[in-house]
Amino acid sequence: MKPEWQLWFEFAERDLRACQKLLEGELCANACFHAQQAVEKALKGLLLYRGKTVPKTHSLPELFVLLKEPALASYRDAIDVLNKYYIPTRYPDLIEGDEPSWFSDEDEARNALALAREVAETVFAIAKP
Repeated sequence: MKPEWQLWFEFAERDLRACQKLLEGELCANACFHAQQAVEKALKGLLLYRGKTVPKTHSLPELFVLLKEPALASYRDAIDVLNKYYIPTRYPDLIEGDEPSWFSDEDEARNALALAREVAETVFAIAKP
């Protein structure tokens, strides 16, 4: 049986693949959401790998702070960028004003995927035996 942290990593990898497929279908907001999800699951897996409890949160900055992982220190800005994609990509009643420009901005969605891949791959590398 696989350790629980490894299952979280596998789900993170699925979200990265989903992000790529959604980008190919020009569903930029959905791709951004899955980029956020990939990093959330990778960070939660790393918490488990480190023997810590996974909190009931979707906040990437909160998970980042809980980890206190030196190898991730340079990703603070990426964490903040990806965190903004969690709620407005899924709940139209929580968007203030007009739809955010990144809902249909392919460049932003590609950047979200690149950031998510970089963070997730760094997380996966930390846990490699």
